[in-house]
Amino acid sequence: MGLIGLLVVLIVSTVLIVIAVTVILSVRRQTKGISKDYAEEIALRRFRNGRTIGARFTKEKSLWIWEFDVLAGGDVYRIWVDARTSGVIKAQNLKSGKPYLQSADKMLGKRIG
Repeated sequence: MGLIGLLVVLIVSTVLIVIAVTVILSVRRQTKGISKDYAEEIALRRFRNGRTIGARFTKEKSLWIWEFDVLAGGDVYRIWVDARTSGVIKAQNLKSGKPYLQSADKMLGKRIG
């Protein structure tokens, strides 16, 4: 194999590596998104003395969601965090069933729920 043959092999190998890395990053972005630790940090931002008592990673419709149960002030809140965008989708007091809008309104600047 001459110099041209080696050059062709090198170019083809490089192109295949670039394609593989692009596919891997694309799949990671679509499914996993942000880490559990970062999503938990987002969920706890409005609860100064809150602590996570449960966590779950699920797919609802086309969204991957981190779902956290947070104990704060004697109540349990469920916070849904979009794993792709890191936005709070919903926050709810599990005892009363009412949306907990204070944290999400201030973070997102709009009504959620």
